[in-house]
Amino acid sequence: MADLLSTAPVGSPPPSAADGVGAFDTETAEWHLRTRGGDPAVFVFGSPGQHPLVGDWDGDGVDTIGTYDTATGLVSLRNTNSSGPADLSYALASGEIPIAGDFDGDGIDTVATFNVNTGVLTVSNSSAQSTPPNQTTMTVASGHVLFAGDFNGDGKDTIGIWNPRDGVATLGTRPDSPSVLLPSSDERHHFFVGDWTGDGVDTPGTLDPASQVISLRHTLTSGDADETYVWGTESWIPVAGNFGNLESRVTVDILAAPQGLSWAVESLYLELSSAPFAQAVSASLYSPASTTQNVQVKGVAVTAEAFGSQIAVVTTDSDTILAVSDDGWTWRIVGGTLASEGFSLSAGPRFVAILGSDARPGEDPLSSFADSIHIYGVNAAGTEGAIVGINRDTAIKYSGPTTPAGPRVENGRVEISHIMEYVGPDPLVQALAVETNLPIEGWFVTGFEDFINLVNAMGGIDYLSIP
Repeated sequence: MADLLSTAPVGSPPPSAADGVGAFDTETAEWHLRTRGGDPAVFVFGSPGQHPLVGDWDGDGVDTIGTYDTATGLVSLRNTNSSGPADLSYALASGEIPIAGDFDGDGIDTVATFNVNTGVLTVSNSSAQSTPPNQTTMTVASGHVLFAGDFNGDGKDTIGIWNPRDGVATLGTRPDSPSVLLPSSDERHHFFVGDWTGDGVDTPGTLDPASQVISLRHTLTSGDADETYVWGTESWIPVAGNFGNLESRVTVDILAAPQGLSWAVESLYLELSSAPFAQAVSASLYSPASTTQNVQVKGVAVTAEAFGSQIAVVTTDSDTILAVSDDGWTWRIVGGTLASEGFSLSAGPRFVAILGSDARPGEDPLSSFADSIHIYGVNAAGTEGAIVGINRDTAIKYSGPTTPAGPRVENGRVEISHIMEYVGPDPLVQALAVETNLPIEGWFVTGFEDFINLVNAMGGIDYLSIP
């Protein structure tokens, strides 16, 4: 079991030039932005039902917000990522749809248009549309989606076309333009592009509105997503950009917390039901009021390394938050109890196996006799828990993997404690889940002292012996 009093190593932050992922809520007109490092902000700009635009409208190096009203054709652009009036507004002609990008490499994004009635693509290098535009005619099949990105790192954006029916994105409008495929995409998904690695090249991403899974591909090649996580609701449309320094109404002061962990906690309190990397949070449990209230979160973080990942426990006066990081920088919230908000981050009761190792010094505890076997369960609210002990000599049905040396199976049954000794903790927990019919999520291997510390950390237990 990991020593939870140690300090976990902290990974390097992602490149500052990398794009963050954001979203516009079409039902509330709330913008949810995160830098690539994880710095979050939530605010209102525009109106429900509009379509989001993002670009560096004034050339200051920061991508900011904009909206397009499909009913009136009005484009509204703002030079800061915050609530307030538009800095520039103008109307598009009937049948025109906007595509934001830096088409001449001058560091300023403008809004190109495609007229669905005439097939004319108009690219202007002036946001005020005061310079003569470049117009070309192109054929775009019904239902296809136009987007813009820098696909060769030359600092200039070009137009691409995404076919939602087959998931193929064509990176340009020439007949020989390269194409990429994200196997996870389909016609129900939202498609967008961004520079996820800071190398100057935009690559694909998708958001599945049904599952709220965001998938990012780091290269302009077909293949599975390099990065996935859960964020948002069905009414969100994703955007990407280098959003600069963001400000939220949540102030986080977590002692000993890495920056990435602090941002994950900030995002959790800021967005709660839709916070990125917050798993198993039901949107029906809480209606966020992030745009109208200030929140201050003070606490302490204890971090450690376990099984190749960083783990953390954040405690405040009333809340407990569990977090995990695979790279030491980007953290995801995996559980906890927010008594201050009146709900748990768990969707239901949770169970984990605690396996006592009899390994001697120098022996591998993960290939040892399971000297004790317990199941620790906690209710959805995180207010009550129980530890159930399993007799280590219990013979159970077992049809899992074996080794030439064992475990020895007699009449289809084996002593449960021998499974870990020969084939490891995972098959033992799988067999334990089948035997108890409990959804056991994982395991910890402990020594006797660690187990006593765990029991005491729960406040001690009342023993109930069942013959």
